[in-house]
Amino acid sequence: MTNKLGKPFQLVVSDVLKEFDPEATVREGVWVDGPDASREIDVLIEGTVDGANRRVQVECRDYNPGRGPIGIAQIDALESKHRDLAFDVSLLCSNAGFTTPAIRKASRLGIGLIGVLRENDERVRYRIVDEIYIRRIDIVPGRVDINFNFLESIPQPSLEQITYNGRPVVDWLKHRISIFLGSNPVVRGIHLLSFRFQSPISLSVPYGQVMTDYIKIRFEISGGWFAQQIEIDATCGLYDWIRRAIRLGPKCLSGNILNPVNRL
Repeated sequence: MTNKLGKPFQLVVSDVLKEFDPEATVREGVWVDGPDASREIDVLIEGTVDGANRRVQVECRDYNPGRGPIGIAQIDALESKHRDLAFDVSLLCSNAGFTTPAIRKASRLGIGLIGVLRENDERVRYRIVDEIYIRRIDIVPGRVDINFNFLESIPQPSLEQITYNGRPVVDWLKHRISIFLGSNPVVRGIHLLSFRFQSPISLSVPYGQVMTDYIKIRFEISGGWFAQQIEIDATCGLYDWIRRAIRLGPKCLSGNILNPVNRL
């Protein structure tokens, strides 16, 4: 029997899938008896999950990315094959991506859509490009108000001169600002953070110890959100087209985000 078109891509898909479960049996180009005739399975995965045997079929489509992504017709064909052969899970792996309607229908039918990641492997021709959003902001230091309980005749120390248990208070404030920015998607405006303590704390200043029961800091930020398209690759991994997520093989614990494609 002559090798069918797309055999090299089928082989790389099989190789990548073997990395994810060393105890599973992964075979390429298997014929399985069906209700009407024997059907060829591009990649067959057999293993045990929670004590139960599971069979997964993976259909591989080595289409030219320049001719466009996989459409709904391929989802329909795989869903029919899934029912005829009674597989537990069916996956469609494309070397050309998927259309939005195909992704929508596969999600509704419970069919997985994947792409393989194998850095510098010419058999993987599709460039997986995704869009991320980056926040760029500048922080303008502002006024810090500390309720010192000492005579007004004593000069106010600079923030860099104030410590708590030997550690600079300014570092603690920077950390609190970073927590605030990490949990709030703000990009501009004047903001006030106020911290009132359950009991007064002792701070060290150049001329001794002082007590305070609150600290307030007012600061200004300016910036914005920027969209950027990036190319994703890894030495061994899968790209889930439905969840838009990367899964790396156990032996490949790092992926690469390549150079930005463009910036919006």
